[in-house]
Amino acid sequence: MLVFSVEDQIRFHHHPEWGAVRAEWLSYGPNRGQRLALLRGAAFCREHPEVTAWLIDLRHTRGAMVRHDPDWLARVFDPALARSNVRRFINILPASLAAPDEATEWEVCGGGGFRMADAGSLEQAAKLLSQAA
Repeated sequence: MLVFSVEDQIRFHHHPEWGAVRAEWLSYGPNRGQRLALLRGAAFCREHPEVTAWLIDLRHTRGAMVRHDPDWLARVFDPALARSNVRRFINILPASLAAPDEATEWEVCGGGGFRMADAGSLEQAAKLLSQAA
């Protein structure tokens, strides 16, 4: 279910059947609308404690992160999302980067008990989430 979108940048979906949200990236760029969208997404997760996973859908992304984005993610977004129940992250990678029939295993990352995995499709991500449940 589409929750909101920022034109030509990001679409934010809720997948209640998986206890997940999906940030579908369309492009990166100098417009900071994507930062506000991420904070809005983190607020959505805090308001919906049943959401325990965040899918980072990069299959349709154009452009690249700008130099300051990783710092902003660590300094502002990560603490905002840490106040939610989200502890699992799945990168849904474009076909050029993903193995066609496999998803990676869950890896522990960071000190907050976060787990991360990569998948090549929404179906693979759903399978990972169902195995982790």
